[in-house]
Amino acid sequence: MAQNPSVPRYFLSDVSNEITELARLIDKEQAALVNGVPDALKRLKRLSDQCDEIDPFYRVELVTDSGAGTVTARLIPRYQGAERDRPITLRATFAFPDRDSAKLTWDRFQAAHDFGIGFDVPSEYVHQIVFDAPAGPGQFGSGVLQIGSRELEDVPDFELRLRITAPDGSHIVSLPIAGTARTGGAVGIVADLCDSSGMLNAEVHFNWVEGTLRGSYRFESRPCFPAPMLPVLRFMVAFNAPNAVTFCQADGTPMGPPVPLTTDRGRVFEQSVRLVQLLARVQDATGVWFDVPSELTNGDLEDLAIADQLLKGEIVRGTWQSFEAEVDGDTGRHFLGEFTRQDVEPGSAMSFWQKAEEALDLAGHIMPLG
Repeated sequence: MAQNPSVPRYFLSDVSNEITELARLIDKEQAALVNGVPDALKRLKRLSDQCDEIDPFYRVELVTDSGAGTVTARLIPRYQGAERDRPITLRATFAFPDRDSAKLTWDRFQAAHDFGIGFDVPSEYVHQIVFDAPAGPGQFGSGVLQIGSRELEDVPDFELRLRITAPDGSHIVSLPIAGTARTGGAVGIVADLCDSSGMLNAEVHFNWVEGTLRGSYRFESRPCFPAPMLPVLRFMVAFNAPNAVTFCQADGTPMGPPVPLTTDRGRVFEQSVRLVQLLARVQDATGVWFDVPSELTNGDLEDLAIADQLLKGEIVRGTWQSFEAEVDGDTGRHFLGEFTRQDVEPGSAMSFWQKAEEALDLAGHIMPLG
């Protein structure tokens, strides 16, 4: 107890009068802060230290804003589990009118309660707040109610698998996603998961009470070699109506029934799959690897397709309206002589070939073709 004088002081003394006096002084110093009194900040620091001496469960952190003339007090647990030993209780009365904006606010408030997601309830919906905290009971009228997120600590990572099936139930593709639980509330947790490329991110709400889960996803391209990008792109091709998605455990055991998909944006990803496959083949054949460029012109795509054909030993056919070439020496004179032969009929065709090293310049990367 000698090392923690707040313990006997809290349990063996009547600290209510001290709490009331400290609250009055903080309010007074906040008024002084508005008036620009220089010493107010120092006095507020001393009041914060006095608040710390009163309660063994929480420490008080005062944050001042001299410009706005405000003082924000935060209660921070002194040790892990303090919120269980001395819970802070709050009873609030809300008024949500029957309109869409109020319903949205209510849904977000419910999510804050159920899953520990941070949210600010606007003052127009807050009628009254009554709380019981280490600083004593209190009551407030209307005001913004700030609900902080309940972050989870020391939670191990886990893995799920998203499986896409066709309308007849046949397997199309599955993709592992891994991550950790972020927040927890009265009925469940929220987990952030992503695939190995980091492009597909999912936010999953696990409701332990109802035994359900609900997920939302976000796809965002990022620098990556072609090969690691292909699995998630193929998944996005299948992640469309009329297919269905099933959340599975890491070993493939379904966690619920298939959920029908309602959107159809697979064609966009089909084009991306063809491009990335093409680039992967050319990179593998030339031994020049780099991230998929964020921007490619139509000319780049045509050159990439031609390079792929040449590397596979195929004949590339094309038509030129005109061309320019520099020739010299005996070879050059012989070549030019073919155009001046007397027996050459006007409009007749001729052929020539050139043996030289070819290379593809793609987004500043030189890829030798042989």
